Amino acid sequence: MASPTPNFSPVTQVLDASVVNTPEERVSEEQFNTLHASSVTYRDLLIFEERLKLNMVRLKKRQQKYEAYCAFATFYQPSQL
Repeated sequence: MASPTPNFSPVTQVLDASVVNTPEERVSEEQFNTLHASSVTYRDLLIFEERLKLNMVRLKKRQQKYEAYCAFATFYQPSQL
């Protein structure tokens, strides 16, 4: 019989080994460690991706702020002679 596929839900991973009923279907310790390492790596990549997105939003806001300041200083601020 085919072994059940692990549940890879974003950010929180669950490896449900309790679904296995017979000894033949039990996952070996090495396979479990490999699955667990894969799920941890997947979770870490999701967290990393989310941080990259948040940093991008923050940097775009900062860029807009500096561009607005430069435009104001260049075009609207009266020259002081």
